Amino acid sequence: MHFTYCGFPALPHLFPSPGDKVLLAVAGQKKKGWIVGCRMPSKDGWPRFESNNVVLIDDEGNPLGSRILVPIPAKLRSLKGDITKILSIATSFV
Repeated sequence: MHFTYCGFPALPHLFPSPGDKVLLAVAGQKKKGWIVGCRMPSKDGWPRFESNNVVLIDDEGNPLGSRILVPIPAKLRSLKGDITKILSIATSFV
């Protein structure tokens, strides 16, 4: 994750970007997930998405679903680690 300063320099706001691992709440339960698309201005060749997209994972890093229907940025292929399991079930890349 990276820090982006909005407003006062002493108050950093943290904005996630594609490829970040996050902890989020789904139906009142804490779940882990990988961000695969963010609705924010594009930069450095990342495609812009119309919605925020997250792939939920279990404790071992395996995706909870069996397929991913949204397009995933091709730049995520350069990341190493647990995200390779997500890239293997993705159907399309942008």
